[in-house]
Amino acid sequence: MARTSCQLALAYDELDAPADLSPTELVVWNAARAATAHAYAPYSRFCVGAALLLADGTLFQGTNQENAAYPSGLCAERTALFGLAAAQPGHAPIGGHGCGGPARHRRFWPRHALRAAAR
Repeated sequence: MARTSCQLALAYDELDAPADLSPTELVVWNAARAATAHAYAPYSRFCVGAALLLADGTLFQGTNQENAAYPSGLCAERTALFGLAAAQPGHAPIGGHGCGGPARHRRFWPRHALRAAAR
């Protein structure tokens, strides 16, 4: 079996309002917000959704999944990334990423666990 070296870079921007998003970014953000309906967060009630947009236009969503044995839960970004890797090994490059959560929280940042998993 041959070894293939891959690299994944993660960059993000902070914006003040959805109106600042491009049409493509708005699609990703809306997909992330829609995914929050499927989050499993019975302890924190902090439902987060994430969406990955592949270069071929395919969207993959993920949600946070809490576990009573904290910190065994998974963040939304990692479930999207893991789902993508399982469903489409050798997938098209990721062209965009977005995450969304409760309206009462304005800002989200990629977590350190996501940065490690994305490597």
